[in-house]
Amino acid sequence: MNNSVSRPVIYLHIGEPKCGTTYLQEIAWRNREVLREQGLELPGLRQADQFRASQDLRGVPPQEDDPSGSWIGEWDGLVAEAMRSPSAALISQEHLCGATSEQARRALESFGDAEIHVIITVRDFASLLPAEWQETVKHRNGRAWEPWLADALGSEGADSSTDRAKWFWRAHDTPAILQRWTVGVPRERVHIITMPRSRTRPTLLWERFAEVIGIDPASVDTTTARANATLGVVETEMLRQLNLHLPAELPQWFYAREVKGHVAHRLLAERTPSPRPQLPLKYADWAAERAERMVDELGRSGCHLVGDLNELRAPQFSGDSPPAVHVATDGELLDAALDTLAMLLRDQYRRRKAAPGHPLAAHPPQAILAAKPRLRRALRHIAARYPMAERAAVRVRAYAARRAGNGSAQ
Repeated sequence: MNNSVSRPVIYLHIGEPKCGTTYLQEIAWRNREVLREQGLELPGLRQADQFRASQDLRGVPPQEDDPSGSWIGEWDGLVAEAMRSPSAALISQEHLCGATSEQARRALESFGDAEIHVIITVRDFASLLPAEWQETVKHRNGRAWEPWLADALGSEGADSSTDRAKWFWRAHDTPAILQRWTVGVPRERVHIITMPRSRTRPTLLWERFAEVIGIDPASVDTTTARANATLGVVETEMLRQLNLHLPAELPQWFYAREVKGHVAHRLLAERTPSPRPQLPLKYADWAAERAERMVDELGRSGCHLVGDLNELRAPQFSGDSPPAVHVATDGELLDAALDTLAMLLRDQYRRRKAAPGHPLAAHPPQAILAAKPRLRRALRHIAARYPMAERAAVRVRAYAARRAGNGSAQ
């Protein structure tokens, strides 16, 4: 990392969703001090601050009863912190790819004369579509796989502001995203990273990303990074049916924390996974044609390619048929539901056992910060001005994480 430049280098990793973004963000934030030693800052006190800034930039209003409070002004605050970086800063938030042309222009202009690099990670449509459907289920969607798929494919080119099926193209029409996000950015500073299809080398995506942001890939610990939990057909279908039974009074912030965060990402992810959802054979020709078009457009874009465009082509199956499509049975769904209920009761017991009557048991430090946005912003500004305060904040977060881990292990 070159520390001699007088203006900061800003790396904007704008997505795409379901293309390894959670994995890359986990590595970066869990190795924050290692990245800082190599000249790369992560603006924000915690990873959620970059999400809040993205929501502010895109004009997404929080729910009225969301305890995390308003995020108005979060983007400007994050930019100011990034611009104070002595060498370089990384902002990685996958929802940025859904910004409008005007929002993307505002984002790029907010960094003034900084050297901006735009990074986008992409993957093949045959595996992306099932992953995106599963993500919509983890956002309270009740649509079954094939009806959702038909809606998503039928909405290409339509207004993408009305529902998550149409949002798919807002977040995954890569040439259109690049057109919105690269105005005034030299092509050599636009980096397209393909997501490896093979799992024989699980750190390959990180190695490609590290190459772009100027970090030694071997210098970080990748073993503790959490990829976005991938559920099987049975687990996803159970969650989808649960969504249909949840009372409307449950707010979205509660769903995100308790259902997505706890039930989906922890409890269902603990089960031995069933087979993953597969793209139906009737869509194979569409996927192949769409992939060829993508490969051609990105190949002619003049952008910096990291990886192999062949990884965006539809996978070739050995033999005459693709893998069998698994359909969840009633018995499998019942087993998944009972397993989940049993684990919920287990976790409730552990929480009550963990420190009876202790105030931190009900209000751990990270929960206090989440509920006090003004306090969090104040701490972030103090940390930006005083390095000792930032180091203290890192130690507090590590202590809180250890306490949470010890409590869950009871």
